This record gives sequence, structure tokens and C-alpha cells, in this order.
Amino acid sequence: MFAEKLWVPWVWWLMAGLFAGTLFLAVAFYLGTAAGLVAFGAIAVVVVPVFAAYGSAELLTLPDVFQAGRARLEWRHVGAVRALTAEETRLRRGRDADARAWLLVRPWLSRAVEITVDDADDPAPYWLVGTRRPRALAEALSAYAAGPSSHGVEDGSRPSLG
Repeated sequence: MFAEKLWVPWVWWLMAGLFAGTLFLAVAFYLGTAAGLVAFGAIAVVVVPVFAAYGSAELLTLPDVFQAGRARLEWRHVGAVRALTAEETRLRRGRDADARAWLLVRPWLSRAVEITVDDADDPAPYWLVGTRRPRALAEALSAYAAGPSSHGVEDGSRPSLG
């Protein structure tokens, strides 16, 4: 089983907090504390939901599908799976990318897994999925795609994101 949540890194939260604090000080200095608090609150109202939503994507190996965010790929359509290095990921996101590919990438994830899609009806030739653990994800995907006996999940339970 494989489960990963693509959380926004803590350093991004820290930078957002420092920005909001700096904005508070600047506005409070010129317009007063109340205006500074309004500016701080406005930043918080925007940043918190955006970071929470952007970092809520999950990667899950479920009994019938691989789920990446809201997208699902049935095991029978999973072809070759390859864990990419940071450099390979950079190239597959840019110069060597296929515009038809389906991507779930985040700027804080430097590595990914490339999954060839074996489905003539699917316009995407491959999925590029960012992860903090590319080797573990590639191994899990390969095991699940090989068949149910190779991964030992039969009860339909959802893996833990711990």
C-alpha cells in the first residue's frame, strides 16, 4: 500500500507568515494598528485556504485504482512505471514534456514518477506524478499493476496517510 499527502512545506507557511507580519508592521506604522490587523487578516484569508487546498492532493494505491488527487487510473491501464530523478523530473516537466500528458506536480516536489497509460481511449500518453518518495511509489504501482496477489490488499480498506 502507498499513501502520501502532498502537503505544502512548512517553510512556505513560515514565509507567508513573515510576509503577513511584515505587511502588518508596514500598514500599522502608516495607518495604525487596526488597519495593520485588517491587512494581516486579508493575507491570512487568502493564503490559508489556498495553501490548504493546494496541499490537499493525495496519492493512494487503492484495490481497484491508483488515485492521484481527484484523478483515478485503473490498474489495467497502468503500463511501465519509472521513478525519476530530480533532473529527469525537471526535463519531463519542461523541455521533454508531452503536452498531452496528465500532470500532478507541485513546485516543492523535485522528483516524480512517470506512469505510462495503456489505454487507447485515453489521450494522455503518461501521467507525471510528483512525490517525496518516488522509488516507494514506483514499487507500489508496479506491484499493484502486476495483480492483486502481489500487494495483499483484499478488504478495500483505505491506506493510512501517516
